Amino acid sequence: MQSTSLNDIIYQKSGAAEIDDNPLIAHLNLPPDNDRQAFIRLGLKPEYDTLDRELPTYLRRIKINRLRHFFAPTHPVHRRALIGISSQLFDGYIPRNPMSAEGQRALYGGKADITIRPTISLIAGHSGMGKSTLLDRVLESAGQQSYQHALFQDQPFPERQILGGFVVMYPNTVQLKLYAHLLATIRIAFLA
Repeated sequence: MQSTSLNDIIYQKSGAAEIDDNPLIAHLNLPPDNDRQAFIRLGLKPEYDTLDRELPTYLRRIKINRLRHFFAPTHPVHRRALIGISSQLFDGYIPRNPMSAEGQRALYGGKADITIRPTISLIAGHSGMGKSTLLDRVLESAGQQSYQHALFQDQPFPERQILGGFVVMYPNTVQLKLYAHLLATIRIAFLA
């Protein structure tokens, strides 16, 4: 893979024109090829230095909690989530290429003849299972969460890109009820 650095963003050449010619995804890490690559990307080792053993007790007590900051993607579903969400991320950005006429119309609110298939991914489970950590690791594996573009393929492209985010909702909360109402409203609007 060739790389060229422009304005602190490394735009990569993958060999696929729909990726290479799109500044919104040309700099992102491609989805992993296999389970082994997915495991390596998802894993998170705690920060630890053997010299910390020589520190005074009060500092060691503070630093000991760093050992809890790890993630071991032990289940196949972890790797499937990374591959699936990464692929969805690319699939969502491909039709929105701001360097194409259709992408420009979509970006500036014009009538664009592009097909965008909305997707919703749900990760559910008991408290403490690592759902939020998994999503953090998936988003981090794609790249930074915020980019300031300036130039792409020798053309001005002064855009700020925020890659993604997620919402944690708890049962029996006002937030969840509002979100359910919003989804119901959207569904009614699409049916009308």
